[in-house]
Amino acid sequence: MNELSNTFSREGTPLQIRSEGEFLLFIDPIYFQIILDNTYLPLAKPLFTEPFFFDIKKQIFPYAEESIFSVHFIEPKSKTSFHFDPQHIKARGEEPLPSSRIDFDSDSGQLLIIDGSKLIEFCGFFDWDALVEALHPLMLTGNHQAYLEEWTERFGTYIGYISAPGIESGFEFEGSGSFYIPIEGI
Repeated sequence: MNELSNTFSREGTPLQIRSEGEFLLFIDPIYFQIILDNTYLPLAKPLFTEPFFFDIKKQIFPYAEESIFSVHFIEPKSKTSFHFDPQHIKARGEEPLPSSRIDFDSDSGQLLIIDGSKLIEFCGFFDWDALVEALHPLMLTGNHQAYLEEWTERFGTYIGYISAPGIESGFEFEGSGSFYIPIEGI
């Protein structure tokens, strides 16, 4: 249960993310569930390339901006464990954006960071409804807590979860919207 605090951030607490895959996927959990409901993503492992993810965006989210989710391909030397602070998430506005950044949109005010080495296994495990029930403040007992414990046991810090801390929290990631993470924030 100790790793739960390194895996789930609900009040702006930093995460520890382990990376051994070729990429990190940054996506709102509800969009991830939509992709799972509409593709055979778990069968596509050899196809995990930029064009593959671009096609998913185009086919499943045809009216969304390209930034609906991002895949950050990792240099082999950078595969490691890193500290991620949700304070690095910035709202996209009119100001000039850094050229090296990860873009994502969120309708749920949540973000998953998924290491590519665990994506296939996580596809078979992830359940939007179970996540919502497990994270509801009144349900952190019994079977609801078991989902979070199994998540942590199976994936450790390879899968991170961030919930926007809310309005007037001091964070730019307050809820739904369009956001970016400067690469130096990773």
